[in-house]
Amino acid sequence: MKKINFNIFLILLAMLASLSAGASENKNEYSDTELFIITSLSDKNLYVGVPVCFSVRLYSTNPSIDFARPVSRPVFDGFERTRIPVARTNRYHQATKEVYKGKSYYCVWLEDVVLIPQQSGSFTIKGEDYIIGVNEYEVFSDPFWGTVRRAVPAEYPVKGEKIKVKVSSLPSSTPKDFSGAVGEYRIQASVPKVAYKGDSETLIVQVSGQGDLSGVDLPDLLSRFPAELGVRSVSQECHTYLEEGVVRSDLTFECGFSPLKEGIITIPPLTFVYFDPENKKFETAKSSAIELEIRTGVPDGKRPEYKEI
Repeated sequence: MKKINFNIFLILLAMLASLSAGASENKNEYSDTELFIITSLSDKNLYVGVPVCFSVRLYSTNPSIDFARPVSRPVFDGFERTRIPVARTNRYHQATKEVYKGKSYYCVWLEDVVLIPQQSGSFTIKGEDYIIGVNEYEVFSDPFWGTVRRAVPAEYPVKGEKIKVKVSSLPSSTPKDFSGAVGEYRIQASVPKVAYKGDSETLIVQVSGQGDLSGVDLPDLLSRFPAELGVRSVSQECHTYLEEGVVRSDLTFECGFSPLKEGIITIPPLTFVYFDPENKKFETAKSSAIELEIRTGVPDGKRPEYKEI
């Protein structure tokens, strides 16, 4: 019995020696973790009162990012922060691989902030400083399990990046029919393929694109439609949202009408005048002319088919 216990003792000593040897072979997989932040704006040319998105991205050579904790306040002097609903996106919840200056990194979008310039002039925008938590996996040799990988938490301070910007005022001389919108837009209409005299129908006009249309109105649509179309009412709805760091809008008008005669009714092209900050000039979005076929008789009760112009 004593002999057996002595043998067990020798085995334990051998195991301890093996563990000590294995510990000397330990190595940290991400001991050279590199972290930095890049900030950007959705527009290069800024104008008073026109929303712009300030985006913050974290770049890391280590894919195992545990948390990003702000430790300072951002500097948005000259700007007012506003809230705009965010379209469904996965970019805040996953790291993607990107190549920056010839080197591969894991990129995580930390934040998108919508700012409205309050006055013209030169300003400096600075994002928050962060503490970034990562797992730097330690690899060592275990006598029973072989090579073992174990997470070792680490924290790194990362400085926020500054951006120097210049904010301008819109040109003082504007076209007579300027809508007040700034950005890049298109206009289109959707009408029934066939409508019936005296029947109630709906014509839909939509202005959509990059920019904020929440405070913008189209020119008087009632004056654009021929009297024989029998337009009774115009209602509008605007949906402004943030998509992948860009402010976008859909401004929709529903025009109820009841044709007064049969035949072909032509609706002239609809226009929307806006200021394009990229080209620094006023532009006009224009739909095609609409030819609407009006018939007499009784509709068959089926839902009307629509066509886009």
